[in-house]
Amino acid sequence: MKKYLLIGFFSFLGAINCQGQWIQQLWTNPSILTTNTPVQLIADVDFPFGGCSDKTLNLFPIGNTFSGDALHCLGAATFICNDKDTFNLGLLPAGTYRFYYRVDIGMGPSPCTPGIVGGPTDSLTFVVNLASSVDEVDNITFNLFPNPASSVLHLNLKNSIEGSYKILNSQGSVVLESNVNGTNLQIDISRLADALYTFIYEDVSNTIFVKKFTKK
Repeated sequence: MKKYLLIGFFSFLGAINCQGQWIQQLWTNPSILTTNTPVQLIADVDFPFGGCSDKTLNLFPIGNTFSGDALHCLGAATFICNDKDTFNLGLLPAGTYRFYYRVDIGMGPSPCTPGIVGGPTDSLTFVVNLASSVDEVDNITFNLFPNPASSVLHLNLKNSIEGSYKILNSQGSVVLESNVNGTNLQIDISRLADALYTFIYEDVSNTIFVKKFTKK
C-alpha cells in the first residue's frame, strides 16, 4: 500500500512540474552594468499554488557562464503565486556573460523534493563594461534627440567618428544595433514598444557614451 502511495505522490509532483511553473522574464539589475556595479540576475516566476516564497537558490559560476537553479516549495493555497529569484553575482570583470536559469517545484515546507520532471529553463546574455569608459556626456559632444521620440531618433556627433550603437530595453536586452560612420544618423525606432530605453554609443577608441530616451 505504501508503495502505491509513494508512486502516486511522485507522479503528482511530476504532473505539477510539467504544467505548474512559468518563467515570465529574466533581467539584470542595474540594466547598464560596469565593473564598479555589483551584478544581480533576477527571474520573475509564477506558480499554480500559494506559498511559493519558501525556496532554495543555487548559483554555479564557470568562467563567463553562470548557472542558477531554484527549488520552490509550494503551499496548498489554490491561487497563482508570483515570486522573484535574485542571484547576486557581485563585481565582475569587463566582458560578455551568459546566465542559465532553471526553476523546479515541490510540495510542502523545506526541504521539499522536486518532481520527477525537470522544470522550465531560460537564459540571458549580458555585458559588463569598464567603469572608466561609461559616461553620460553633454550635448556638445554627443546629442540624441528628440526625447521622447515616436518614430525616428537623431544622433549628432561633434566629430566624424566611426563606431557602433546599441539600444537596450529595461531588461538589458539589445533591441537595435548598427555601425556608425559620420556625424549625423537617423535611427528608425517605429517598431519599438513604448517604453524607456538606453542608448549606448561606442567609438573606435572603446569610449562608451550612454543616454536614456523614451519611445512613445
